[in-house]
Amino acid sequence: MTRDEALRHWLDTAVTDKRMELMLALHREVLAHRDRLTGEGIESFKQLCADIRRMQDEKRKGKIKYIHYSILRSQILIGDHRCRIAAYDAQWHGDTSTCTAEYDAGWAFAKLDEFKRHLSETSKKYVGKLLPADVAVVVQGDIVWYMAYLIKLARYALREAVRTDEFAAIDKENELFIYVGEHRDRGELVYRYEARTKDVETLKEMFSESGRSEYVYEVFHGANLSGMYFQLLNLSFADFSESALVGSLCLGCGLIAADFRGANLQGADLSNNILHGASFREANLQSAKLEHIKAGMSFPSQEQLHIPPFMETSFAGANLEQASFRGAELRGADFRGAVLTGTSFADTDLAGAMFRASDVKRLDLTAEQLEHIIIDGSDKA
Repeated sequence: MTRDEALRHWLDTAVTDKRMELMLALHREVLAHRDRLTGEGIESFKQLCADIRRMQDEKRKGKIKYIHYSILRSQILIGDHRCRIAAYDAQWHGDTSTCTAEYDAGWAFAKLDEFKRHLSETSKKYVGKLLPADVAVVVQGDIVWYMAYLIKLARYALREAVRTDEFAAIDKENELFIYVGEHRDRGELVYRYEARTKDVETLKEMFSESGRSEYVYEVFHGANLSGMYFQLLNLSFADFSESALVGSLCLGCGLIAADFRGANLQGADLSNNILHGASFREANLQSAKLEHIKAGMSFPSQEQLHIPPFMETSFAGANLEQASFRGAELRGADFRGAVLTGTSFADTDLAGAMFRASDVKRLDLTAEQLEHIIIDGSDKA
């Protein structure tokens, strides 16, 4: 066996199989321990905000415009899983007034350590053909998959973290951006704060802009979007919390991980949209149409380890009276605590969807749907 043959065989067997084994394990562990991980993330964020406020009170820190969760690859590769959380003013990395906290991301990167050990051991079987450098190249390349889970958890946790008193207390620019990435690199945006609430005229002007179709991370918190028409727009990760979309029509849009918590969508039509990982917690969706939406949750695959988002689409506590999910893909969705009077799930994929036991008996579900849903029996009535 030549070196090239040995390398290919190792990559196709030992590397690929172990990669998927560990990614699936990480996926399951995050779902199982999400509340604890979220709480830990919020606490580290609150600590940073407390430090910012203290420095601002001492006139040693200006208004905050950027917060960056950063990792050092060299640090991760030697088993140090600490992330640095740094706050900056409008000068970004030019801000010389250091304000940092730490976050332990060992829940994710410990799996990378296990991957590295496995690769080192299996490479020894190809005597004289594989080198430590081969292991290092693979491990460095795989950091991106573990970073993807760090990014996803950050997006999820920050929805709550930015609602804390500690975040509210700091002086912020009119816009504030939170990134996760490598040290001294901008990384990936995971949250965008905007101080002002957009009025109706501003919104109409925004959506009338010729040719614009990207509104990723746009902030519509508390805005009045009722009666508006959205078509073929990318509104992924947008913040619609506490907004009004009464009677609005949204067609063919990307709304991945969009935040509709507490929004009023009564009579809205969100059919045929992509809604993986969106949150409608406590929202009013009375008589809304969400037919043929793509909002299912699935495990990672070799081809797309980071798609779709690992968090389920949530309708927990929402008013879904007379809402229609006909033909929708809702694998793993959370309906616990929702008002489900007259809700239609005809031809809907509900595999792994979560319902309270007291609600299931009132639903008109098929035997196949009942077989595949998850029933929370904590409220048995």
